[in-house]
Amino acid sequence: MGDYCYFEITCRPEDAKRFEAIGFSEFRTAERFTMHEEESSNSGGDDMPMDIPWHGRSEAGDEYGPALHACDGKQYASIESGHHGGYVVEVKAGNLVREDRLRVLNYERILRRAEKLIAKGNK
Repeated sequence: MGDYCYFEITCRPEDAKRFEAIGFSEFRTAERFTMHEEESSNSGGDDMPMDIPWHGRSEAGDEYGPALHACDGKQYASIESGHHGGYVVEVKAGNLVREDRLRVLNYERILRRAEKLIAKGNK
């Protein structure tokens, strides 16, 4: 049986066609789309546009957990998330592992830029 993944993204209205072209379908509002992807990976997919701002989440598949994704049109980041939100990170001796701390900070930086660009495009 193939690996199925629910993937939801938020983007600017003018970028909607880029996501529809790779299998997303309109959902809820003009800026929010969903895609059910067969044989998907947790990487955001090779065909995801990396030159426009967007952010989203993917649910767990057969071989990976849920994740959060963000792209500001220049950089992309993803981070594992819990089933009810939050980040999945490694803690040793009561301290957050440095690499995971850096991944969280990088993801949040890219997410903030993407959200700002999307909000600007929706005005």
